[in-house]
Amino acid sequence: MQRQTPRRLNSLPFMHSTFAHRLALSAILLTVLTLAGASCREPGAGGTAQEPGDSGPEPDRGVVEGVVTDNEEFLAEEATPQTYEGALVLVHQAVESGTCKVAAGQPERTSYEPGEEVAELTSGAGGYWHIDLEPGTYFVRAFYGDGSYSSDVFVEVAPDSVTHVTLELVHGV
Repeated sequence: MQRQTPRRLNSLPFMHSTFAHRLALSAILLTVLTLAGASCREPGAGGTAQEPGDSGPEPDRGVVEGVVTDNEEFLAEEATPQTYEGALVLVHQAVESGTCKVAAGQPERTSYEPGEEVAELTSGAGGYWHIDLEPGTYFVRAFYGDGSYSSDVFVEVAPDSVTHVTLELVHGV
């Protein structure tokens, strides 16, 4: 008697084994999650991908909003800067790391370093992003794909204020 190997039936009839079909399925899933308002941020972090200026801050909070774009200094001569929808934007609490004097006779300055992550959000259409935060000091940074990232941008958030930040991506460095 010949032994039969069990056939594995795919429970999703539209799923095929080719790369193109898997890629299309991933795109459909991402679109559905985006339209459903799914997010990868912590509950209560307040991050949304909105147009800048859509709304003011909640009472006693501040808004940080901005755009993710190319850093023109690192683009090829013929390249045109663009904005990035779907960029990962991370917000970290800024933690004091010491003080220093830039020159004699100048006041001391406080140095900061990134601390605990407080929010994670994704840029929307036109590379725009928007988040309400408690007053304080933060570092904001963007990532796109496997090799594109911005530097940490230091932001001071005051109550009932709006701060605009441009996160400039460097590619493959």
